[in-house]
Amino acid sequence: MWQALRDMVNSAKESLGIELPAVPDTAAGTDVVNNAGDQAGEAVTTATDTATSAASDAAGVAGDAVSGASDAVTTAGEQLTNKVSDLLSRFGG
Repeated sequence: MWQALRDMVNSAKESLGIELPAVPDTAAGTDVVNNAGDQAGEAVTTATDTATSAASDAAGVAGDAVSGASDAVTTAGEQLTNKVSDLLSRFGG
């Protein structure tokens, strides 16, 4: 598209004998924009992967903590049950 515009400007310059400033080459600018977009996409992908991994690790740790707490409550309940049972058996109950 830019090349067609550049050709039209050059043709008009030659036909009318008018000196116009050269139309800048936009390919370099397009490459810079494309590269920046690629780098931004890679950064977003990396950030998403890192966040997903951290969330997964946190969920695993939370699950382990809940499991540990559940085991502790179960153990405490069993100990309490045994002590109450021993106390009742001393009183003939």
